[in-house]
Amino acid sequence: MQSFIDQSIIDEFIQEALTLLDDALDQTGDDLTTAEGVNFIFRCLHTLKGSSGFLEFNALSSFVHRFEDFVRDAQSKGLGLTEPETARVAEGLVLLQEAVSRPADESIVQSERFQDFLEALHEVETENVSLEHLENLVRQIKDEAASDSKFEPAVLLGATQILEEILGKLQKRNTGAAILPVASADIKEILYDGKDLTELCVAQLRGLETVAGRGASGLRSLDSAELQQGLDKLKKILPENRYLLDWDVIADLLEISPEVVDEAFRRLWTESISLSCTITLAAEESSQQPGGGKEEKDIPQPAEPQKIEEKQHRREEFFRVSARIINQLAANVGLLVADRNSMENLIQELRRHMPGSLLRYMHDSFACLDRHINSVEQQITSLNNKKLADIFKRIPGLADKLAADLGKEVAVTISGEEIEVPRNIIKALNDPFVHIVRNSLDHGIEMPEQRERNGKFGQGSLDIKAWRDDERLTITVKDDGAGIDPVRVRQKAEAAGLVSEKDVLSDQEIINLLFAPGFSTNRQVTAVSGRGVGMDVVKSSIEEIGGRLVFESTLGQGTKLTVKLPLAAGNKTREILLVDVAGQVYGIDYRRVVEVLDGENITLHDFKGQTFFSYRDTLLKYLDLGQLDRQGAEDESSAGNSAHLVVIEDEQKRRVSCAIMGIKEKIKVVVSGQSHPFIKTNPLIMGSAVVGTGEPFLIFDFSDLALLEKYFQ
Repeated sequence: MQSFIDQSIIDEFIQEALTLLDDALDQTGDDLTTAEGVNFIFRCLHTLKGSSGFLEFNALSSFVHRFEDFVRDAQSKGLGLTEPETARVAEGLVLLQEAVSRPADESIVQSERFQDFLEALHEVETENVSLEHLENLVRQIKDEAASDSKFEPAVLLGATQILEEILGKLQKRNTGAAILPVASADIKEILYDGKDLTELCVAQLRGLETVAGRGASGLRSLDSAELQQGLDKLKKILPENRYLLDWDVIADLLEISPEVVDEAFRRLWTESISLSCTITLAAEESSQQPGGGKEEKDIPQPAEPQKIEEKQHRREEFFRVSARIINQLAANVGLLVADRNSMENLIQELRRHMPGSLLRYMHDSFACLDRHINSVEQQITSLNNKKLADIFKRIPGLADKLAADLGKEVAVTISGEEIEVPRNIIKALNDPFVHIVRNSLDHGIEMPEQRERNGKFGQGSLDIKAWRDDERLTITVKDDGAGIDPVRVRQKAEAAGLVSEKDVLSDQEIINLLFAPGFSTNRQVTAVSGRGVGMDVVKSSIEEIGGRLVFESTLGQGTKLTVKLPLAAGNKTREILLVDVAGQVYGIDYRRVVEVLDGENITLHDFKGQTFFSYRDTLLKYLDLGQLDRQGAEDESSAGNSAHLVVIEDEQKRRVSCAIMGIKEKIKVVVSGQSHPFIKTNPLIMGSAVVGTGEPFLIFDFSDLALLEKYFQ
């Protein structure tokens, strides 16, 4: 297996394969399977074949391929399955559940049970078609062609149509070189009614072995006439001789259906020799000698208890759980973490009232509980996460196809695909990123000749980067195309009635008009874009999961689109600084706090409508958080006379100072998102939490201070 395929990819393949097979089995619940059910099962098998082949589980992929061929016939004709066919398909899906649980173990699909299933599947598929039909038809055509009567083309045409239908079904049964169950070298003696037929039978078997191993070239190396003479002698001696397959028929059918070798062996050995003759094999003779017996290697030995236990463990390693249950489990773990944090806060409150020995016992018990809950929290988070590669792996192929359709050239670079994020984010980002890539290639990157005229390389570039800082995911999509022309965007916006000529807008505000519903700068509708459906959909999808979308563009140089998403799950623990803002308790993420200053020792300075103060040899912007609560109303009790100033630093290392009336304490809490519109749509509110006494409070989100400053402009 290639080195880039790690165990996590294999584990994900197993989980998704089991889910697919479960859904496919649901289609076979009744005695009959509908055409829609057949189509679903076919797509399931097709997906498993491709993914198992990609992961180099070749034996599994080969088995699924042969299973898929059976379903393909009904699927391509839009037919359902009969009761026997449905039963066989259900049996195969159950077998596949076992196989995909241990995909690297080739012995599973090569076992007798799986091979018997394929044989049974072929019997259902060709219950009305057999090699005997093909044999009889070939003989009829030969007899017709060799007869003295006038050869009728219509007869040949009808026979040919039947022949093609039989061949089409029989060729699906071709599983490669035949393997004869009895080797000629193992035969000691074959007797019938006192006659020794060993030489005649062994000659026939050797001929079949040669054809089985070498195909048509092996047949040409044999003396077919001599073999036929020997077969004719056996026909005269053996009572069961009507169905022996002549060597001329074998020669005629070998290239059409190599299974003719299996059929010839079955008729000769199984339905004739073994029914009539006394057979002695070399292995049987040695086992009857005094002191003899089968070699020790042929006697199955009981497996060691440890190995049996390991096999059972591997068989039970994977199971299927619905997404609903996983989400419920994650929510319950979040509540458990919240209770843990409340208990920790209560212990801090009670420490001054408890004796030392009891306090130590409580601390030890809590430490054990804390360790176990942390372990469960990490496991459920890992279970609920997927890699960004699930989105990014589609982009190069998509970009290449779009570039070819548009007559452009593009080189795609991607980084950060190994980052793990919650599954709901992966699902939510799939479609938006298709829109983003389409816009970059259609609107952004120019035609090769135009790029060269502008002094650029003919091939454009599309650079996608992703990174995270524990609680926030940032993805940038940057192209080196023509950029966005604010003049043209404004003209389009005025024509669409989004703005008027009197409106005063900055270039960035004009660019943000691209997010307006139905807005497009394309002059004509193409297969790629221009329909007025795109960036507004992207923006809505991103905001629905709490994210933000930012456009930056320089005319002639390119465009950069930044997506920022919160990754905080409901069960994530944070250290929060509780503060008093205008008589209300709020929380500030403690990681953002640089320093807490005494407000009485601060001298404020106004400059161009904004307030600053001197902080460590620099000027730091001053913001009164109380104004947020009063929606900008003036309050002399806090303006310039706050009890404390909290210096905050965001993800971009920008700093501001926030005026507050008081500091309560630092605690650990679980921050939960809320469905209320004020919290859900307010970028300054991260969520809410509850202290140990049951009192709720809101928590500020200061990861991007540019948003905070807008509220004070």
